[in-house]
Amino acid sequence: AQLRRIKIPCSVLLVDECQDLDECQVDWVSGQARHGTHLYFVGDAAQCIYGFRGAKSSYVMKLDCVDRQLTKSWRFGPDVARIANIALFAKENSPQTSKASSYNPLWKPYRVEGARKVGYSTVMTESMAQNWRDHKPLTLLGMTNAGLMMKAMGLLGLDTLRKANRVCTDDDDELSVDLLGDESEEESNSRPLDSENWPRFHINGKGDNSGIKKWRKAMKEVRILSDLWSNRDQEGNQIEMLLPPKEFPDFANEPVTWDTFCQQCQEKELGRYAMAVSIVHAYEEKTPQALDSFEEHVMAKTYSEKEADIILTTCHSAKGLEWDRVELCPDLLDLNTASFTDTVSQTVRHPSFMRALPDDVESELSQSKGEKRKGWEFGLSSYSNDINLLYVGITRAKRQLSLPQSIKTLMEQMDLINFLVKSFVQEHLQGKNPSSSDESMLTLSKPRARKLTKGDVWDLYYDICLPLRTELGVPPTGSIVPHLFPECFDDDDEKDVKVKAETE
Repeated sequence: AQLRRIKIPCSVLLVDECQDLDECQVDWVSGQARHGTHLYFVGDAAQCIYGFRGAKSSYVMKLDCVDRQLTKSWRFGPDVARIANIALFAKENSPQTSKASSYNPLWKPYRVEGARKVGYSTVMTESMAQNWRDHKPLTLLGMTNAGLMMKAMGLLGLDTLRKANRVCTDDDDELSVDLLGDESEEESNSRPLDSENWPRFHINGKGDNSGIKKWRKAMKEVRILSDLWSNRDQEGNQIEMLLPPKEFPDFANEPVTWDTFCQQCQEKELGRYAMAVSIVHAYEEKTPQALDSFEEHVMAKTYSEKEADIILTTCHSAKGLEWDRVELCPDLLDLNTASFTDTVSQTVRHPSFMRALPDDVESELSQSKGEKRKGWEFGLSSYSNDINLLYVGITRAKRQLSLPQSIKTLMEQMDLINFLVKSFVQEHLQGKNPSSSDESMLTLSKPRARKLTKGDVWDLYYDICLPLRTELGVPPTGSIVPHLFPECFDDDDEKDVKVKAETE
C-alpha cells in the first residue's frame, strides 16, 4: 500500500493511537493528503509502547501539522494525575528529551490534569491484592505475563511451595525480582491452599499477542527455564542445554547452564526473561507444580470480566481501557534502578555549591550569567518504552491506584537529597566550611557504583529534586512522601530519612 501509494477512499481520515504507527504506516497515511484528504492524527507520544514492532513517536512528531493539546482527563482526579506527572517529569528529565534533536523529537513535554474533583481518586502504596475481597473487582496490571503470573500464584496460596528467602536475596542475580509486594515471607507461607478462598481470575486481551495465547507462550518459556534449572548430574552440578531458538532467539545454537543463562541475560541486559527467571528462582524444583496449579485454576477457567474478582492484564492489553481499582505490579519500570546520570551538557542558572543559600538565591541569580556543567537526569534509555509503559499503567486507574513500593522509595530518595542539602547549609552556618569535593552520604548504585560528593548532591538537588518538589507543590519545609501519601505516613518516616542520611 505504501509503495503503490494506494488511496484510502474517504475525504476525512481520523488516525487514532497514531504514536504506535511504524514509519511505513505514517508515510502511507500522511501521503493521503496529496489526494486532498483531510487528516487528523490523534495520539499521545508519551504512550508509545509498541517499539518492539517498529513504532516510534518521532515519525508522527516530524509531520507538518497544526498541533492541539488535550491534557485534561476526566478519568481520574488530581491525586492520580500527580503520580502520572512524576512519570512525565522523569521522561522530560531524561535522554528521551535531552538527546532528541529538534528536528526529530520523541515527544513534546506536557503534564496531565485530573479533571475530577479532589477526593474522587485515591493513591496508596499498600497492596490491595492482599485484601482483594475489600477491593474487588481489582485489576492487576504489569509489564509481562510472567510478572502477573508470579503475583497471581501468591494469591492462589502457591507461595507454600516457594523456597524460603529465594527471591531477592543477596546471592541472587539482578534478574530476580521480588513480586510479593509488602507481604512478608511468613505471612505468604501461612496462607492455606483452600480453593474456596481463591479469587476468580479473568485474563484480559485477545489475539496472538495478548490474552490466553500469549499466556500459553509465557508458560512454555517458564517450563523450559525450569527444565534448564533442573538439568543437573547426580552431584547437583549444572549441565549445559540447548534452548529452543523460537522461545529464546538470543541463545540460538548456544548451549548454556542455568547460571550462564542468568549471567548472560544480565550482561546483555535481556530484561525480557527477568520475570520468568524470578518464577524459577522462587519455586525451583516445585516450578512445574506451581505452573500446573496456575494453569488449572486460572487459565482453564473462563470467568468473564464481570464475573471476576481479579483481572490480569499487561500494559499492552490494557491500552485504551480503564478500571475503578488498579494495582501496578513491581515488574514495571523502577525509576530507582534507572538511577541518575550527570551526562547532559547544559548552562545552569542556579548558584554553584554554597555560593548562595537555597532559600536566598534570587539576588545571586539576577547577577549570574550561568555556568556550564554536566546536568543530572534520569538514566533512561533514549528510545526505551519502559517509562511510557509506567505512564500507561498509572493512567488506567479511575478511583483507586496502588503503586509499587519503588515509587515511594524514589520520593524518599528525593526527601533524603533535600535533607542533605539543608545539612550542608547548617554546616556552613556553623562555620564548618563544607567543600563541594567532600564525600556525601549518598551512593548511586547504577549504572555503576558511585559515591556522590556534596557538590554532586547540591547539583542533583537543583536539577531534579527542587523542580520536582516545585511541580508537586511541596512546601519549602515539607517532604514529598507525606505530601503525596498522607494516609501511610507517620512521624517515624521523617526520622527514617534523617537516620538514613546519617548512616549511608
